[in-house]
Order: sequence, then structure tokens, then C-alpha cells
Amino acid sequence: MLTNVYCLPGTMCDERLWNYTQKALGESIILKHVSIPMEETIETIVDALAVILPEHPINLLGFSMGGYLACAFAVKYPERVNGLIVVSNTATSLLDSVRQQREIALNWVTKQGYGGIPKKKAIIMLGQANKVREELVECIQSVG
Repeated sequence: MLTNVYCLPGTMCDERLWNYTQKALGESIILKHVSIPMEETIETIVDALAVILPEHPINLLGFSMGGYLACAFAVKYPERVNGLIVVSNTATSLLDSVRQQREIALNWVTKQGYGGIPKKKAIIMLGQANKVREELVECIQSVG
């Protein structure tokens, strides 16, 4: 029996986020990428997802920003969620220390411009076993 999992990516991520995971999962679980609708608020994004996603109960996975959206969708439409998986996210708002770090980074980017994720930062984002996998480093750099 196949299990479909509808996947909401993080900011600046696309369907490539799920490719390596899909290979590791095999054929019994199918990851279905769902692009995040271009809306102004979390509420309007969730409403747009309600149009896109199946009406029957689904398995929903959210990564980073997609995790916030998946949680918001599950709260608003609990009858449409069979299972919820949240990755690289918290069930509440960001910690103050993380928020401050992001504000510093945003201010720097506003002043200096954004040139993408440096290779060193991309490597830090990977688990120990994957730090030497150049294709993963390049993938992170290309979406960031």
C-alpha cells in the first residue's frame, strides 16, 4: 500500500528538498511536493492550501516555514489531516535568541545585499555523514 505525504517546503526551497529523502524512503511512501502559495499572510496561505490539498484526510509534512504552515493548516482544518510531521521547526514562535540572530542577518543583507548561502554555511547545515556530499552542498547553495 502506498502512503502519500504532502510536503510543504521552507522558505526558498523547492521540490529538490524532498528528492534525497524520497530515495531513502523507497517506494512505499510517496512525497508530494506542494509549492507554498504566494500570499500575504499565514492565514491567506492556509486558505490557498485548502484549495490545493485534497479534501480527504492527508499526511502533511512541513519543513521550516512549511512547518508553521502545516501546523496552521492542521489547526484550521483538523478533519483534513491524518498525520502531521514538522521538521526543523518549533510548535511555538521562534526563541528570542533565534529571532535576534535573524534580525541581525536581515539587517546585514539589507545593507550589503544577498549573494546566496556560502559553501561553509551550507556544509554546517548538513549532518556529519553528508558534509562531504558535494551535490547536497550545491543543492543548498542553489536554493538559498
